[in-house]
Amino acid sequence: MTKPDGLSRRIPLNFPRPPEPLARTPAEWVERRTVRAERLLWEKSCRECHDPAAPAQGQLPVIPPVNLKAVWMPNATFSHAPHLMLECTACHAADRSRATADVLMPQMATCATCHAPAKGAESRCFECHAYHDWSKGQAVKPHFKLSDFSQ
Repeated sequence: MTKPDGLSRRIPLNFPRPPEPLARTPAEWVERRTVRAERLLWEKSCRECHDPAAPAQGQLPVIPPVNLKAVWMPNATFSHAPHLMLECTACHAADRSRATADVLMPQMATCATCHAPAKGAESRCFECHAYHDWSKGQAVKPHFKLSDFSQ
């Protein structure tokens, strides 16, 4: 079993961009990147989940938090690490998603494409499910000595 992913979320940094002519000056280079970064901030990445109010001149924007689950499958252990050879859309229907409220969790049948007997990847229940809540465990108070079992 692998270690579950951390809470940080990967944002793709390789979004396709149309080709643009080379900047003629360092100031033009900085200006282009500033415009691109602000567009990403205000129209794409943060705006996908947050509704920030436009900041007053010289002020930082106030961004309300998102009510987003940190763990979608609390009784499962999952890591994206062994699945990195797959395109994200192989498991998640992100290409058909139109709203940030869409939950893109794959169905169990999607996992069974590889995780099924004779398909190659481990398919027993423990691969995904933890059946014991060890946080409720209590220390055992021993009552025996090893000599109690010898003859």
